[in-house]
Amino acid sequence: MNKTSNPTLGKFGQSSSRGFSLPIINILIVIIAVLTYFYGWSVLFYVLGIVASVTIGTLIYDRFTSHTRPSRDIIKPRWHYTRFLVTRSAISKESIVKILEESLQLPSFVWKEKSNWQYSYSEDENLGINVTKASDFSTIETWITGTPAGANIQIIIYSNKSQIYKQVCDILRQGLRLDLTYVDTDSQD
Repeated sequence: MNKTSNPTLGKFGQSSSRGFSLPIINILIVIIAVLTYFYGWSVLFYVLGIVASVTIGTLIYDRFTSHTRPSRDIIKPRWHYTRFLVTRSAISKESIVKILEESLQLPSFVWKEKSNWQYSYSEDENLGINVTKASDFSTIETWITGTPAGANIQIIIYSNKSQIYKQVCDILRQGLRLDLTYVDTDSQD
């Protein structure tokens, strides 16, 4: 499983344990009922007003801050094959994206900035590729157990055809001379 949280990695949203949970809705209903009994119906209207305000505020906040959070498009459960590759290289992120776009006729990659790493994503009907480049040599190794130390570039390949993985690896190895390492995420639970 992942060492730390990263939206571009791991088994997204899956948990093997339901954990401990309180019946929070039931507790809130009882509290509201008790307050309504002692203080009258106005309590119910105040609670409904607060719920509506919080809901509207959250919708507005999400609308204006969505550019700072990872896109839901990064999560691709429809793909049959997912492969994680890492490498350490001084090559620019633009060079990686350019050769992939040209060689595979992919749509333009869209880049997202984070504090010390950047990621991009592009896809067509047969292939999705996520390229992440960290500004240091220690961030990426914390995302997936088994990642070699010192990696600063991660490439995730999503596909419905297993042979595309080899094709992408060949393009990156031959065109950019990248020494790619496959990270086995299938054995991690």
